[in-house]
Amino acid sequence: MLKWELFYQALKNLSMSDLPDAEKKEQILKFMWDAQTSSLETSSQCKDLQKNYSEPEQKFSRIWIESTEFMAATHIHSSLEKAVPLMAPLPGRILKEGDKPPNIADLSKEENHALYIFYWMESMNSNLLT
Repeated sequence: MLKWELFYQALKNLSMSDLPDAEKKEQILKFMWDAQTSSLETSSQCKDLQKNYSEPEQKFSRIWIESTEFMAATHIHSSLEKAVPLMAPLPGRILKEGDKPPNIADLSKEENHALYIFYWMESMNSNLLT
């Protein structure tokens, strides 16, 4: 919650600032993405609960968090209008053992493709960090 408090305090302070609008926007986006990504960090208690998820669902969770870190680095302006098209192709159900994109029979072509891209991104990220 601290990061969200900082975000709202920054909004308040920047609204009264004489800085140029472009600089205000850049600072607001930084605070917003810091708060957003901190919301995705899970406590040890949540991590313990994740052990009950299937391995594909745990992997997807890790990949989702990594992808938000990439998005945060771009400082893209986030809004519901922009988020909906990005979230639409996400799987409509919890992933289970044996799910291997892009060939998950009961998921749509778009859902399979999105998962395939997420898995590919995770693979590239892993290869680049090793």
